[in-house]
Amino acid sequence: MAKLFIPIPTQAATGDITSSSQELGESNSFQNASLQYVATGLNTADATVKLQGCNDNQAGAGNWMDITDSTVTLASGSSAAYLIIANVAMKYYRVVFSKGTNSAGTINVLINFN
Repeated sequence: MAKLFIPIPTQAATGDITSSSQELGESNSFQNASLQYVATGLNTADATVKLQGCNDNQAGAGNWMDITDSTVTLASGSSAAYLIIANVAMKYYRVVFSKGTNSAGTINVLINFN
């Protein structure tokens, strides 16, 4: 059974954003994650989006680590990226958007765990 997580619903891309975390549970039965990053109207090409995971997210202050190969640098204007992450094994996940010098546009991130 798949689990859809929308860590960053469409919102302004003018500030750094760290999503809330998504718990996959003690007996994580998911094996893969597909990530869709969509940006529109960006005015620079240095904003990044990445997936992070941890196993100890107590009160939201876990030891978050970047998931290998999940960081994408977004182009100016409109851009989209789609990534597949294999071997999803962490208990908690979140998404981090870093605006760089960008001051316009929107960002949206969807993740499907399956």
